[in-house]
Amino acid sequence: MSRELDVLAKEFAKTPATVIRRDLSLYQTTMSSAASSFLREVESQCKKHKQANVVLVAVIPEPEN
Repeated sequence: MSRELDVLAKEFAKTPATVIRRDLSLYQTTMSSAASSFLREVESQCKKHKQANVVLVAVIPEPEN
C-alpha cells in the first residue's frame, strides 16, 4: 500500500486537489448503498470545479494478526 500512496503523493504534489473522505461500513449493507451519498458529493464537487476526471481510491485495512 505504501507504494500506491507514494505514487498519489507525487502525482498531486504540485497540483491542487480536493480530498473527500468517508469511512464506510459494509456491515449489513451493500457497497452501492453505503457509498451513494459519498458518490453524490464527489459528483457535486466535480461539477462545481468543472472537472470531468476523478481518482477514486479505496483503502482496505488488513486484519491484524
